[in-house]
Amino acid sequence: MRRCVNSAFTFELQAVCAEIQKQSIVDACGRQVVDKLDAMPIMQRLAGQVRRLTERVFDFSTLAVRNRIHAELLRLARQHMDSPNTAIIKPAPTHAELACFVSTHREAVTRELSELARNRLIQRTGHELRVLDVERLRKMVDLARGPVGD
Repeated sequence: MRRCVNSAFTFELQAVCAEIQKQSIVDACGRQVVDKLDAMPIMQRLAGQVRRLTERVFDFSTLAVRNRIHAELLRLARQHMDSPNTAIIKPAPTHAELACFVSTHREAVTRELSELARNRLIQRTGHELRVLDVERLRKMVDLARGPVGD
């Protein structure tokens, strides 16, 4: 199971390293080339990746399993919004895949997804996972993470 999580991080880190290499090339070429290549999108993408990786490392080191599952569902929901407060994750990840993403076992994911469905926060339909209240899920994740910037 750890290998799966490490491979996900490895993939993201490889993307970050590729961006750093591009930026290093731009730095080595000088300001005129930077102006022509417009390096700002590269720097913005790199900063975004660093932010996401930092957030994931924080989640892995501080959150309980159920909160890590909530955080992963929120991350997936934000990528698949279909209205201001709902998301349809399609195709839905399997319980084993979610377990791999948050470094736990499948049974814990199954138990937590069942609880979220009972509370009408999610709904599984075929190969879709509907997040019925993204804002409520966000509040749950924010509560688990604690105050930021204090």
